[in-house]
Amino acid sequence: MNVQALIGLEKVFTIKVTGGMSGKLMDKDMIDALATFALIKEIHRACFAMVKDKLEEGKIAVTVKTEIEHVAPTPIGMNLHMKIKITEIIGRAISFDIRVYDEVEFVAKATHKRIIVDKYIVKSKLKEKQRKAHVIT
Repeated sequence: MNVQALIGLEKVFTIKVTGGMSGKLMDKDMIDALATFALIKEIHRACFAMVKDKLEEGKIAVTVKTEIEHVAPTPIGMNLHMKIKITEIIGRAISFDIRVYDEVEFVAKATHKRIIVDKYIVKSKLKEKQRKAHVIT
């Protein structure tokens, strides 16, 4: 598929905020609410899900940049709605615009960029790096 056809694609992903997404996982003195690190993880998952089935065999789209403004807390147990739109595709780069709401208010906005790469080339580079560093897996 021509990935250019994805420009303008928009989806809404709804997820429940669980205890596994709590700021308390980082430190016991943090608040038991949606942590920014967990929100970023969900954004990464959703953006990848939007493109993964549209890529050529052997290609993946890896994250190269995420910018986020997380402006409101969301309690554990509440639903999040992430409205994600593919805004631009230049060469191998895919750009996303994200708006996040909980059941009460606007929670965050983000931009996200992924690059399409050949997963076999990346795996080869990783093995070479491990060899150079004498890392055994």
